[in-house]
Amino acid sequence: MATLQNLQEQNRKLKEIAWAQSHLVRGPLSDILGLSKIIKGELVSSDERDKLLIQIHVAAEKLDLVIKEVVSNTSTFEEILEDFE
Repeated sequence: MATLQNLQEQNRKLKEIAWAQSHLVRGPLSDILGLSKIIKGELVSSDERDKLLIQIHVAAEKLDLVIKEVVSNTSTFEEILEDFE
């Protein structure tokens, strides 16, 4: 019975990691892609483009923080994999 509980806990942790990677990373990445598409399409004035570039930088910083968090959770992921072996 303890083994089933361990597997359920490991599964929960893996789901948390997958959620972080899919949702937390996608948000800032989507912002960057959307903003860059607007700039690339020349849909805005020079002043507006400068503001969008600042927003891209902010989104990139958020993405960097999320990636650092995911990387710091790698040790947790490695521990989970060791438990499966």
